[in-house]
This record gives sequence, structure tokens and C-alpha cells, in this order.
Amino acid sequence: MIEVVTVENAHWCGTALAEQFKFRYRHFVANEQWEVPFYKGMEYDQFDTPAAVYLVWRDVAGVVRGMIRLLPTNRPYMLETLWPDMMPDPIVLPGPTVWEITRFGVERNLSLSLRKQISAELILACIEFSVLNDIHTYLFLSKLPATDALLNTSGLVQL
Repeated sequence: MIEVVTVENAHWCGTALAEQFKFRYRHFVANEQWEVPFYKGMEYDQFDTPAAVYLVWRDVAGVVRGMIRLLPTNRPYMLETLWPDMMPDPIVLPGPTVWEITRFGVERNLSLSLRKQISAELILACIEFSVLNDIHTYLFLSKLPATDALLNTSGLVQL
């Protein structure tokens, strides 16, 4: 099941907000060896603001097995702030209909079929979120060649 977690609704989602920070620590810091901030086994950065939206996939026991963070581009976001030289050409103007996808992760010790299912459900959740919130474009960076099929030549997904 995927939960859409925000600062405004986190109190209705039980432990989902804290658990996604713990998942990020396990996935990005412990497994991927990213050098990013963490505290008490929770990974975070300067983009975890009230504007962030978290799509959190939890199993029946409530354990986060996958997640995505979405950031509106009318607030500071990663690509523009940290890697402006990697922005798509032509430059996509920030605004309420352009969002960034960050911290996409799926637990690696799951079966391949479950990892594919979680990934597909998270991508579909992004699409559903975009329809409900009038989002026309997602920006993201990925080192994975599998994402190339999703991207047009400018390095973004337009819906």
C-alpha cells in the first residue's frame, strides 16, 4: 500500500514519516554509501521541508520497502540547487506544475518480482499524484540506464 505523507497529514499516517527517514538511512547511507546527513538512523537533507511530499510503500507489517520524495520547483529543489549544470536543455522553468522526483528507492533484499511491483506502484502513484495536483512535468536524475526509456531527450518526464 502506498501512503501520501506530508507534514500536514503525517499525524494520520502513524509512523510513516519517521519510517521513510529510517528507510532512507538503510537504503542510501548504509547500502549505497551516500555521504548525506543522518541522525539516529534517519537520513535527511535540506529539502525535507513542509513542501515535500513522500510516497511511501509499506508492507503488511508497516515496514517501508520503497519510497519517493516529491518536491515542487517553486521552492528550492535538488537539481537546481546542487546540480544546475545537469538541468535539461532547454531549461524547464520552475512553477507549480513542475515537480522533482528524488530519493526513489526500493528495498534491495526483496525478490525481483516484488521490487518490480513496488517500483511500478510508486511510478503509478507519481502519475496519480500529478493528475490530482495538476503537475505536468517531473524532473529527476538517475544513474540507472533503465530510466532512459522514461525520459525524453531533455532529461525530464512530461505528462
